[in-house]
Amino acid sequence: MNITTRFAVWLHEFKARIQPNTRLFKLIRKAEYRLGTALSLEDIRSIVELFRELESPITFRYLTVFLSVGLASIVWIILIAVNMADAHGWVGQKLPSPYFVLQDAILVCVTVSAASVVFRLRSHRRAFDALSSDLHRRYAYLLHGIKTAPVKDDLAGLAKHFAEFRRGDTGRVLSNKVVGSYQGDTHKLSFTYYRFRYVKCTSDGENTSKQEYERFALINEFPPVGNVLIRGDHRAQPKVIVITLFGDDSGIEREPKKQVPERYTSSSSAFNKRFNIFGSTKIACARLLKPITTLTLLEKTASLERLNMQFADERLCMSFDNKDMLHFTTYTTLHNPEAMLEEMQGGIDNYRIPLLEHYLKLNHRLACQHDDNFSLPSDKPA
Repeated sequence: MNITTRFAVWLHEFKARIQPNTRLFKLIRKAEYRLGTALSLEDIRSIVELFRELESPITFRYLTVFLSVGLASIVWIILIAVNMADAHGWVGQKLPSPYFVLQDAILVCVTVSAASVVFRLRSHRRAFDALSSDLHRRYAYLLHGIKTAPVKDDLAGLAKHFAEFRRGDTGRVLSNKVVGSYQGDTHKLSFTYYRFRYVKCTSDGENTSKQEYERFALINEFPPVGNVLIRGDHRAQPKVIVITLFGDDSGIEREPKKQVPERYTSSSSAFNKRFNIFGSTKIACARLLKPITTLTLLEKTASLERLNMQFADERLCMSFDNKDMLHFTTYTTLHNPEAMLEEMQGGIDNYRIPLLEHYLKLNHRLACQHDDNFSLPSDKPA
């Protein structure tokens, strides 16, 4: 081995010692890129396998930070000592003014360099932790057959049929959308999950304040039962329910008609105590709220906060305050790729989304209770 080759090897080893995180940084960038194009469970697992080449458990090393901060501290101490010596006349003569310009430049350079090293490491640590969460989330979504989708112009269409999306005075925006389907024992139901934000303005006559709120909604197919709104947040009676009228056989949709809703009282006192019921007609409310339906809703919806349910446009919109509808629990991260791969190999049993699964089962059960109104598509032969 000649001197040039030895020097190249030494230089490579030296850089690896003083920059121990470089390899990890490159893997993070590579994994983020591949995650953006991943389409299958195998794609996700292959991304995790990239990190198996690093020594486990994977940690960030702080040698570069210590060197940078240490060097900056030494430079600061030296310059402070020179300034003190100059101020007390210990150097024999006053330092020329260009020295102080150079001093300021050096201070800025070493401080910025040290700060950039620290912030770069912190940003990569956050990216590494976020990558673990994103990999688990994408894997769970693939297992459950759900995916994120662009929001586009959904808000206008939703507000046309569902009172939930007409909340607030301004700032209405859909910030998240997830779509999928649920195969029950009888029917296959398509569903969409939304995160909805809006702003409500309040005024005391002199000052106007704005408060931002966030709500969540799960919408799925449902047999036609008329337009019925069941409110669990006990707010004031809605001023109008928008009823969409369809034309004759041409199928052309006409302008919505605004109608003052009718208040309805069910046969269940417990249900009436918990929910306020409004509908386009009392017949529509009675048609929906069969005794078995009121009992099912009472028993199975307690976990959702400020729950509202609106049946319209052959869909059911459940809206609520809970942020954890899509929450699932995992126990591994990329710090230990082997353990993360083992958890992924466990399949859907390790990636249960309990709240979503519960309410999809509930909505399927409700749909089955109203099969006499409409027969939803089924994958089972007749």
